[in-house]
Amino acid sequence: MKNKKRDWYEMLTEMNELRTKKMDGWTIHLVNKMPELSTLPAKTFVGAFTWTCPQAKTKWMLKRYVQEIGAGWVSPSDIARDYLAIKFEGKRQRCTTSQYRDVVKIKKSQPLYAEPVTGLRATYLDLKSAYWQALMCGGWDVEYNPNKYLSARSSMLDFPCPHIKLARNCLVSMSIPNDSTVWIPEYGLKKQSSFSSTVNLVLWGFVQDFLHGFAHEMVKRAGACYVNTDGYIVPRYAVPEAMQIADEWGVDLRPKYDGFANVRGAGDYDIADHRSKRPRVKPMEHSYIDPPDIAWFKRRFKFFSHRINTDWSPYAMYESELTQNDE
Repeated sequence: MKNKKRDWYEMLTEMNELRTKKMDGWTIHLVNKMPELSTLPAKTFVGAFTWTCPQAKTKWMLKRYVQEIGAGWVSPSDIARDYLAIKFEGKRQRCTTSQYRDVVKIKKSQPLYAEPVTGLRATYLDLKSAYWQALMCGGWDVEYNPNKYLSARSSMLDFPCPHIKLARNCLVSMSIPNDSTVWIPEYGLKKQSSFSSTVNLVLWGFVQDFLHGFAHEMVKRAGACYVNTDGYIVPRYAVPEAMQIADEWGVDLRPKYDGFANVRGAGDYDIADHRSKRPRVKPMEHSYIDPPDIAWFKRRFKFFSHRINTDWSPYAMYESELTQNDE
């Protein structure tokens, strides 16, 4: 799908114009806590960051999640949705019959692995901005079909808010279908099916294959005893091997904690001074890692990984240009 090329500033300008038009005549309430459901005036869409009542043209937004950008207050999902609406003109990404068979129908969730250990001298490693690294590599409209092709069709350098983690993550999480939660005064909370042009299961499959492929090598080569999406606990002696794996993929892996580790199960571990809130009474193994053909995938992913820059900020670039002009 072709789209008009813009730089990040042009994109931000168009996003502000779209937001101004959308919110004309609306009342925005910035709140620390959402109101009681029983006080809502009419049918209201209940989201993670905002609640929206179209009939009353009223929106409640949680202060801790929203940003004031240009035209006013926006949530992370607003940023992602407006960006995609402008870049792809509200059109849903298409997939071929083979992509549907080989990517879309195979519904993957994030990799999860736990091999219970006690008192292991270990390091917790984190894939820095994992979703963003995948997006920077392949683009939101990535062309992907396992063992057939992987190519990047567009760049993410026009995304004006890479410094907002939740907005970056929404670009990926919005690619999977989700029912809306609505409050209807006469009936209570209900789930409602809705069409969204942001659904892109080819992107979701690409991102999950990247995470599963990387996790597989962290377990098999670096001896990871714990994996959860983009975090890994490996024996301290295996950190150089883990960094070698990251270099082979062309991604940014960084140490987060170091110390004695106890792994009890999926999502349940202690390392150094980082403690699980609800330790499992009985340790339990867990393994959900379903990698693609790693040799094929990694070679192609590495080819596009030169596009990855997790420290890139358009605002820093813009401020630098202004400073140079002032001088």
